[in-house]
Amino acid sequence: MVAQMQPLVVIVISALLQPAAAWGRCSAGPVSTCSILPCFWHHGPTSCVGNECMCMNGYCEMGSAYRRCRAQVGTCNIFPCNWHHGGVAAVECINGACLCHTGYHNDGSGVCARGWWPPSMLAAMNETQRLAALPYNEPSNEDLPQKYMSTLADHVPLMLGAVLVSSLACVVFSKARRAPALTNIVEESLYKPLAEADKDAAQTSA
Repeated sequence: MVAQMQPLVVIVISALLQPAAAWGRCSAGPVSTCSILPCFWHHGPTSCVGNECMCMNGYCEMGSAYRRCRAQVGTCNIFPCNWHHGGVAAVECINGACLCHTGYHNDGSGVCARGWWPPSMLAAMNETQRLAALPYNEPSNEDLPQKYMSTLADHVPLMLGAVLVSSLACVVFSKARRAPALTNIVEESLYKPLAEADKDAAQTSA
């Protein structure tokens, strides 16, 4: 039984360690260029560095054709993102990093808080910049079902691992309980012929 479960053990461990190659590190960009025009606000918190729009410190570049900067609040190399980071609607695991969804920022304690730009960043902007950023500042919950499905997929390997460990524990416990019973059966089977032999010997001598 244990030997048959060994391939499943390998599969579960591989699934758990799959994101570990990245070790929770992410790139800051670039997400766009700023050689002619400034960085567009829909990319999130960025700064123009060498004609390239780079994510602000603490944000990671995500996306392919449409790149955005998303705040990092932790890592998920082996285990899924902790619920304390903000929950399903706020955070997800991507390549070993716990990233806030668009429209959230790291509040400084590893929790995704509403608002793409932290209050300190908004306060440092002039009025024109702030008015341009505000339409993109709040999160959108239109893709909430997709967020729930993504989080569920992150937890599947962990649930499989828990089931596997429980199954192995049951097998070991069952074998441990059967061992004394088998010992008693063997002892009884050996004792019975010896007892009968002693009885026959006693009758013969009589």
